Amino acid sequence: MEQPAPGDRQRPRVTLATIARQTGVSLPTVSKVLNGRSGVASSTRRRVLEALSEAGYPHRPVGSESGSVFVDVLMPDYQSMFTSMMVRGMEERARQMGLTLVLTTVGHPMQRSRSWLRRVASHESRGVIATLMDFAPHELDWLRDNRVPHVLVEPLTPPADVTPWLTSDSRGGVASAVRHLAMLGHTDIAYLNNLTIWSGSERFAGYATAMATAGLRLRDDYIHHVALDGGMPAALERLLALPDPPSAVITSSDQLALELIATAAARGLRVPEELSVIGFDDVPEAERSSPTLTTVHQPVINLGVDALTLVLDGAGVDDGRDYPFVAKTSLVVRDSVTLRPAIAGGQ
Repeated sequence: MEQPAPGDRQRPRVTLATIARQTGVSLPTVSKVLNGRSGVASSTRRRVLEALSEAGYPHRPVGSESGSVFVDVLMPDYQSMFTSMMVRGMEERARQMGLTLVLTTVGHPMQRSRSWLRRVASHESRGVIATLMDFAPHELDWLRDNRVPHVLVEPLTPPADVTPWLTSDSRGGVASAVRHLAMLGHTDIAYLNNLTIWSGSERFAGYATAMATAGLRLRDDYIHHVALDGGMPAALERLLALPDPPSAVITSSDQLALELIATAAARGLRVPEELSVIGFDDVPEAERSSPTLTTVHQPVINLGVDALTLVLDGAGVDDGRDYPFVAKTSLVVRDSVTLRPAIAGGQ
């Protein structure tokens, strides 16, 4: 008898009970995930969805139960490296789950209109994710009154109430950068900042605390706020004009670090031979720069995916979790850092 080709053989039959056993959850939990219902922990939902996909089990898109497949994402702009990375992660997961992201740029709470709330109401949004911004009190009231799940990612200020929010360990991340530079013999370490939000304050606090812990002097003339797209040349000149300029610089973002490397190259300053540079974020451009950028990695894509999972689980509505969710950061060592010049030169 003719044997079927390998690609024609049928897969073993997979049942919901099989998925439940594989993932270590109950059958009702698998059913909830299958039908896009709330009340399932984020990690559990992710595990069950992955098992369903791997098994080729047909499942309804999240949101089909309520008739809505829309999730709203609010942000100040689309241009920052942070938001573009976060949205990319959310879009991929949303596509897998049969969801559509509705992206909206909004201004300051005191200036923006209620138009985004009307849009959310018009398409019965499954939830609202806001990044690099805060909710105004009337916006929170509307979301809660209408039982619309919501979450903040890296807000301008930490919510004073029970609003769900996610952040990264900014303080610990920059502290690890200071420790690494100190280990390489650097004692004169400058800090350049371009952030005006809470995470920016946390990153500076990590720098200041780690410098003190390492016994290194915190100098006002080593600390500058730098505007993107134009402020770096003047900031670098101020540092280099000092009688004892820094041998290393930590920046509050990769975007700022990449501008620093470009500005240094334009004036003939070699990185890292004459100036070591560390950024924060670990954006894709960090691996493509010359030299490649040593930076603090924060899981930006995962933050977006976790925020999406949280709103689908009813964050801010059917929610008993403690916030914030704090993602771990880690130092990624590449080519923009080396030994302090005097040590490298054997002095």
